[in-house]
Formats: sequence, structure tokens, C-alpha cells
Amino acid sequence: MICSRLRTFSRLVPLTQSFYTYKASRSFSTPPSSSSSPPPPPHQWLVIAKDGTDADALKRRMAARPVHMARAKAATEAGSIVIGGAVLDEKDLHMVSSMLVIDGFATKEEVRQFLKEDPYTTMGVWQDIQILPFRFAVLRGQK
Repeated sequence: MICSRLRTFSRLVPLTQSFYTYKASRSFSTPPSSSSSPPPPPHQWLVIAKDGTDADALKRRMAARPVHMARAKAATEAGSIVIGGAVLDEKDLHMVSSMLVIDGFATKEEVRQFLKEDPYTTMGVWQDIQILPFRFAVLRGQK
């Protein structure tokens, strides 16, 4: 959850700092005492959300896009989305799915609920969503 309040890669805090335990209230507890085992390292979530493949898939995406982008902008400003964008078809460069790195959620279920409320989900754009634990290793601007 180190980068949960940052907006760009160039300003991310290095992951070598001491780790804190994330609580569902989106606050951090102090590190455990040295006698207990350390908490697991913080991580983000990589989301790969594939659009439908039917003839109307791109039309649904374009119809939902303004509302989706407004929500994505607000979520980015709040620190929930670190980066996101469309994955393009190699042949004609049409949008066919989405990729997001999400931060600030303790569990996969919280991420799933966040995505369930997205217009791309509610308006039938995303048909297959994969959520994976993710940790940054290399970032532009990091030394």
C-alpha cells in the first residue's frame, strides 16, 4: 500500500521501506514487534479485464467509456488506481481489454467489489476479469 496516495510512477516510494500492515479502514497499523513474524510485504493488484468478443463489444465499450473514465479519474486521484489503460488488438488497434494496477485494497474480494461497480462491468463490456497480486520491481525514475 506504499503508493496508494501517489498519482504517477515517477513519484512512487521505493518498496524497500519498512512495511506496514494494511487494515480494511485504509489506515496503517504500526509494524509488529520484533518478537512476532513480519507482515507480508505490501502489494498491489494487477487486473486484466477482457472485453466480450461479440460484434457489439466495441460499441458497448464506447458507450460506457465516458462514465468509466470519470470513475477511473476519481479512483486515480484517490490513489486506488496506479495505472490503467486499454489493451489494443494488434491488427486494427481497437480496444479489446483493459489493464489496471490497483492499490489500497487488502483482499482480492475488495478488488472484485471495486471492479463490480465499474461501468465497464455493469454495462457488459468486461466479460472475463483476472485479478493477480502484483509488486512493482522496476519503475521509470527509480534509482
